[in-house]
Amino acid sequence: MTAAGRRALPRAGAVVLGEVTTALLDQDLPLSREQAEKALRLVPGRPVAVREHPRRRAVSPEIVVGVDCALASSASGPVRGIGSVTARAVLTGGHVVQGSARATVRVEESNKRQRWGHYTAQPGVIEVVDAARPEDLVEGFLAGEPLGHRSLNLGAVGTHVLDRVGGDPANPGARLKTRRTSLRWALRLIGGVASMDVDFRPGPDGAWWIRVSANPEEIGTVTEFCEDVALHLWLLRALDTVCERSVRNPGAMRELTPALNYLGHLWLPEAHVKSEFRRLWQHLEDTAGVEREWTVLLDRVRDRIHAPDLTT
Repeated sequence: MTAAGRRALPRAGAVVLGEVTTALLDQDLPLSREQAEKALRLVPGRPVAVREHPRRRAVSPEIVVGVDCALASSASGPVRGIGSVTARAVLTGGHVVQGSARATVRVEESNKRQRWGHYTAQPGVIEVVDAARPEDLVEGFLAGEPLGHRSLNLGAVGTHVLDRVGGDPANPGARLKTRRTSLRWALRLIGGVASMDVDFRPGPDGAWWIRVSANPEEIGTVTEFCEDVALHLWLLRALDTVCERSVRNPGAMRELTPALNYLGHLWLPEAHVKSEFRRLWQHLEDTAGVEREWTVLLDRVRDRIHAPDLTT
């Protein structure tokens, strides 16, 4: 059982902050199941969870990182938070790797710092010891404004986990150049009804973010949902980038076939999403038209492969 599974569910009124960093694993051939399990064995003695259908998705055990940091608040400026962050790596299709970090943030009535044992007993929880409102912490986090080297940086934690995922030394490097992308998300925990609200949009710094309201029982499902959204937004960005690069630089035409081989089969929205979350995917489609954009991009890449003299 993971650290997240051992702890009690947080109460309504708290918030969960998360960030997912997505990248292409530098391997020409996809990792097999055995290779994926070896690459994601970040904690000795802890198993890697693998789903085979409808596509292979391997998830590492969680690691826990202690923090004593500043959190952004949209109303009052930085506030102090003490506790820990949990993070994991996710490998999809043997090719796309993600570093996913999150923390449940609670505003405490007391502003007194506790002994460190108090915080280690509740992995993945950050207690705010300054006056703050949960909704202001959500707004401050999603805005992505830097607070200096001591600020809560879930992206850095996720990137650290992502960088620990190794491949097969005998497997040549990827024949495709891509950039990493980040997606921030915030979950406001509510009691009572199980209905969910969601808001998708690019933040001020260009990174996409998601704001969700749901019951505490849905933290794990929301985490997986946000990882899946981050994966699909990255797929769009990667395919669009290689297509545009091939237009500007004829030498980049050689990347088109690897792009299809690595990425073309991975577009499966809702593949690992609970049924009640599928309407959130529909909201994303209504907001950004990602499914339509992906179809157009695939057709464009295939056209350029079969007719390399195309200039548009």
